[in-house]
Amino acid sequence: MPELLLAVTCFTCLKGFRRINEIIGLMERIAPTGLSSELTQLRAKPESFGLKTFFNTFI
Repeated sequence: MPELLLAVTCFTCLKGFRRINEIIGLMERIAPTGLSSELTQLRAKPESFGLKTFFNTFI
């Protein structure tokens, strides 16, 4: 069944992700110790599966 999305005000949506090295750099600055194990895992697998795993820790 199709769905319809209608904006009645201005909005911004997510269109993709930053490059993984940018994500790692930003996260190191805003949470240098709080996400150390997750960032280590993302550095070990810097591709789509690693990003999916990293992203899923937040949702």
